[in-house]
Amino acid sequence: MADYFYSIKKVKSKLLIKSEKKALIESCSKKLAIGQDCISDHNLNNINISTSDKNDLILVAAIKNNFLIGVDLEFLDQEINVNLLFNHILNIEKEEDKFFDKYCKYNNFNQKEGLIIFWCIKEAFFKSINLDLGLQFKKIIIKDIKDKNNLVTFELCSEIKDYLFIRKMDLSECFFDFIDRYIYVINIIKKF
Repeated sequence: MADYFYSIKKVKSKLLIKSEKKALIESCSKKLAIGQDCISDHNLNNINISTSDKNDLILVAAIKNNFLIGVDLEFLDQEINVNLLFNHILNIEKEEDKFFDKYCKYNNFNQKEGLIIFWCIKEAFFKSINLDLGLQFKKIIIKDIKDKNNLVTFELCSEIKDYLFIRKMDLSECFFDFIDRYIYVINIIKKF
């Protein structure tokens, strides 16, 4: 697995998000560069960074340049249109909704919380590969989530597989965790 660092910070005011995010980016980048012989601007430029913020929380992750990283952070209690999100997020043709129902029931999540979790996982994936398909979340299917460490297994549509193949990328790891009533996801892509 790749060396990476991430940090989550609560800010006192939304007005401080931009400056706190910048400080976290510098901190994560420097921690990652410490493993190299010397820290220089060149080393810091060879690092990929992803950020997300929601309400008063900031998530920043950094990884060495031969990997890509995407993160997302969502509040489980935010207001959403459950019916709209259900139809936008889940691939019913591939029976993702069945795994979704099983996952929510097993983990005691209501439908809204489950949709936010799946949305967050898929958004981090799209951010890691820097692809905007109009955020067509149905193009990636969540097949499994390992209980112990929340590792996610995906099934990708042919369009996403081709995109990764042409750009010499491969899914490396995707995991998530919770802090208070927030979920954060880190998705890592290996570049060949």
